[in-house]
Amino acid sequence: MDQREDACKLIRENIQRTGFQNCSQVIRSDYMAYLNNCREKFDIILLDPPYAEDFLENSLKMITEIDILQSGGIIVSECPVDKLLNIHLDGYSRSTDYKYGKTYLTLF
Repeated sequence: MDQREDACKLIRENIQRTGFQNCSQVIRSDYMAYLNNCREKFDIILLDPPYAEDFLENSLKMITEIDILQSGGIIVSECPVDKLLNIHLDGYSRSTDYKYGKTYLTLF
């Protein structure tokens, strides 16, 4: 999901290249509008919001409130190393933080 059409186009191209067309969905929308209306459950949620805002923290809080992650599912979030994610999510365990250059990936 992304608001920008060029980003959605690139996501669709990557899905095509990887062969995941039958199990993927690309949605062009504002993240909060989508989450407010979301009634699906997901196995994997990938979060890579713009770093300058609190989109990541807000997304994680909303995802846990509306409970859209399948049991045993994984949330992968990305943030810059200078803004390490410091959040506790009730009902979710933080498993690992991976550092890749100037980026952290956090798995819940």
